[in-house]
Amino acid sequence: MNPQVCNGSSLWGSPPSVVDRLVMKFRDGSLSEEDQRECLGITVDQVLQACSRDMEEEETMLLVTILLARKVANHTPSLLCKVFHTTVNFINQNLLTYMRNLVRNEMDCRWLQMVQLVPASCGDRAQLHTQSS
Repeated sequence: MNPQVCNGSSLWGSPPSVVDRLVMKFRDGSLSEEDQRECLGITVDQVLQACSRDMEEEETMLLVTILLARKVANHTPSLLCKVFHTTVNFINQNLLTYMRNLVRNEMDCRWLQMVQLVPASCGDRAQLHTQSS
């Protein structure tokens, strides 16, 4: 797999690009929300196949999904609401457990950072808090 394909113009810029095809799907008024979500999923899978696997699959999938949504919205600003709604539904349907774990881990990290930032003037209580974590 060529990591340059994910970053480079061959995936995003060549006519008709992945983004152009996705824009056409989002503009198609006959597609249901489920059909649009399926189109987004198919496109995400296509991009994932072309990308390097340096990260967890879910992390890569989340990043690609958000990047595609951003590129579609930048390409065609009138689709912002539709692509945002579809992207949120796609993430909720396919990456909800990953997102929950991500938020939980972030909250744990912030809690640990707060405990470690307790001023030394708090004395023994600050040491007790950091030792109990």
